[in-house]
Amino acid sequence: MAVRGVHAKKALAGECANHSCKEGYKCVSERDGRRCELAYCIKRPSVANAELYEPFGLSRDLGRGMIYKCEHGFKLKGKPFAVCRNTGIWKSLITCEKPCEKGWIQNRGHNYCIGPDKKTWNDSKADCISKGSYLVKIDHAAENDWLEKVMIDNNINHMWIGAHDIGHEGSWRWVYDNTTVNYTNWPNNYEHAEGHENCAEMWDKASYRWNDKVCTSVIQYVCHRLTKMLLHVGNSLDTSRMNVCGQFIGPAVNGQVIVIRCKTLPEGQIVKLTSFHTAPEFFHLAEVEVYAV
Repeated sequence: MAVRGVHAKKALAGECANHSCKEGYKCVSERDGRRCELAYCIKRPSVANAELYEPFGLSRDLGRGMIYKCEHGFKLKGKPFAVCRNTGIWKSLITCEKPCEKGWIQNRGHNYCIGPDKKTWNDSKADCISKGSYLVKIDHAAENDWLEKVMIDNNINHMWIGAHDIGHEGSWRWVYDNTTVNYTNWPNNYEHAEGHENCAEMWDKASYRWNDKVCTSVIQYVCHRLTKMLLHVGNSLDTSRMNVCGQFIGPAVNGQVIVIRCKTLPEGQIVKLTSFHTAPEFFHLAEVEVYAV
């Protein structure tokens, strides 16, 4: 006897006929019943400053990679894909950045500006702040080596950095976040002058190693600024397992209110804000608010 209409559909569907799975899953019939199986990624991937570049539209199947391209005025960093991982969570491999504006140079996701003239350490600090930046904080040898190359390429003999021991003789700190100077590049067996040389420079005569100098000396300087903050959401604090739901692309200036809009902010998930720098950095947030719109 033939089975027709709705009854035919139910017969073909078997155990899944009257069963529904939550979004992202499909019902699978088995001999002893049914189960829900992960089948696709939900919603759309969050790819800031980029647009889908697929002729047949978005596919949310597990393991599929979707091609994206950066919007006008943004530069591609990474690979131009967003991938639906086998965990059912989108992973964006593409980052679209604004190129450095005139006068700024970029290295490993950091933006730097060599001061246009020579200034005292305090005036250099003030000029960097006016640019929405700070006198450079050097966290590792690779950054120091790169700054050495910048000095050589630009024929700079002396250059202020953000380390000082003003008001706490012998205890060197970074002016940016008032943290202790951990990575250093003083010459071997270096003896610091006491009392009057309280600001640090890089000096060509010391093979571009650090030197303490009178802060009222007038020399070149280098500013460094926050270029990006990323807003992650997920079920853990491990950003490699979280999705980037929004981002801020700098520069940021002192006192600025930064708004990062998330297209998707699932209820109950963890929100984590990070800087884009490759080395640990600190930026000061007066207040953070997360709310649905």
